[in-house]
Amino acid sequence: LTSCFGILPYLMYASILGCLIFAGAILRRAPRAIGQQLLHSGLALVTVLLLISSLQAVDIGEAALQLSHFLPYFWLWAALVVYLSQHPQADTVLIRWSWILVLGAAPIGVLALGEYWLSRSPDYSLQQLLDLIPPLDWLYTGVPGSRRAYAVFNNPNTLASYCVMIVGLIIGLLAVTETQRQPQSSPPGEPPRPRLSRPITARIYLGLCLLSALTALYCSGSRNGYLAVAILLLLGLVALRRIAWIRWCGLLIIGAFTASILTFGIRGRAPSWDWFTRDARMAAWQLALRRTQESPWWGHGLGSYNLLYDGSVPGHNYIGHAHNLWLSLSAETGLITTLALTSVIGVMLYRAARALLASPPSPLRAIALGYGLCFLAVMVLSIFDVTYYDARHNILAWLCLAALGTLPTLLMEEKG
Repeated sequence: LTSCFGILPYLMYASILGCLIFAGAILRRAPRAIGQQLLHSGLALVTVLLLISSLQAVDIGEAALQLSHFLPYFWLWAALVVYLSQHPQADTVLIRWSWILVLGAAPIGVLALGEYWLSRSPDYSLQQLLDLIPPLDWLYTGVPGSRRAYAVFNNPNTLASYCVMIVGLIIGLLAVTETQRQPQSSPPGEPPRPRLSRPITARIYLGLCLLSALTALYCSGSRNGYLAVAILLLLGLVALRRIAWIRWCGLLIIGAFTASILTFGIRGRAPSWDWFTRDARMAAWQLALRRTQESPWWGHGLGSYNLLYDGSVPGHNYIGHAHNLWLSLSAETGLITTLALTSVIGVMLYRAARALLASPPSPLRAIALGYGLCFLAVMVLSIFDVTYYDARHNILAWLCLAALGTLPTLLMEEKG
């Protein structure tokens, strides 16, 4: 599973297969525990509601296909929770996974910067490069003539979303690095946990990874990504404000970040109120509200938004979703399922936050901050987009929920 997280941005289907094998192994070993997790969390109820909504869809086949964005990830979440709950060193596992995800994403910034540089060439050097190397052309899923970077994703906003999620994990690892500089208390009879042997090396790696993520974000030109990363950086600064070097470096990064927006805009687009008043998302949201009013309880079925699109969004002959997670879900699955899924995840987050605030500083608490910020990035981005169509985002989001869902149990065991 660890290797699957390392190759997640580049070999998505191999990572999906590895996650399914992992989930299948846990199901075979502990089927009752998997069932209990799904039942007690409420995800079993959400599964039933999704199936009921799909049976009433305008296109049952499409709705059944779109269930693949939900049901396998419920199973993966339960398998991860069971695995972490039974692992004697779950905090070490979570830290290792976070490191693998962060280091694995580091080359994305280099790829995005190279694409950005080639796209600004007047003779479209990127297209020439793709023509010269057919395997590269097959792997590349972007638009060569675009002024926004795609890197290994099929959309600049998807690239930005993934990088912002990685920034959340980087902040958590910074907290872990500082926490591990001091010996940690251990249960009676066990030797104290050692200090981190090379904190400076870890800081350098994390600094380079943060630079890579922010570079990719700039090259993507995603306004949503800029908003989300600004929120994460501010929250990270508040959470780690007692650490002097992080406080000053954080203020410097946020200052430079703000200055770059005011001076250069976001990939040449200067900040404007038109982003909020004339954005096509407004029309997409209004269409989703109309579709919800037409079938408020069970919706029109997953995947129906694009099937029933009436051309009411200016400048768009086709639009795949409502560019807001909750509006998209309410239009496609109805209010009952949308509220149920939101409530289930909300309860998980509430329990994790309560356990986190009541616990003393520890590596487990520090890495939980990273997974929490990573999932917060998903929620902020979901206000303006729908990210679950990309399996990489979905896997990372449900991994964060598994870490947070297991947190109360792990913190209780650590305290005991």
